[in-house]
Amino acid sequence: MESTVSIVRGEDLESRVLRAVELLGGMERFVKGGDVVLIKPDLVDGRDPETGETVHPEVIKALIRLAFDAGAGRVIVEEGPTLYVRSLNQPLHREVRRIAEKRALR
Repeated sequence: MESTVSIVRGEDLESRVLRAVELLGGMERFVKGGDVVLIKPDLVDGRDPETGETVHPEVIKALIRLAFDAGAGRVIVEEGPTLYVRSLNQPLHREVRRIAEKRALR
C-alpha cells in the first residue's frame, strides 16, 4: 500500500489543514454522503498543543468542518484513556470536547 503525505507551511492552522487535505484529493476522497466519521485525535497526555506533541483543537475543528462539507451524516470525536492519561478531564481534553459538541452535534 502506498502512502501519500502533504506538508503545508504557513501561519493559520485551519488554512493549512484545509490545504493539506486538498492536496490529498479533498475530503470527498475519504468521506461519502451519509458516512459516519470517527476522528481519534491522539491527545496523548494533555500537553499544550503548541509543543507539537499533541493535536491542536483547531485541527480537529477543521477536520469536523471538512467531514461535514464532504457529506458526512455524523462526526464522532473520540479518545480513549492511555496508560499515561488518568483523566480525560484535563484542559486540552475539555477544549476538544467543547469543539466537538459545538461542531459535530448539528
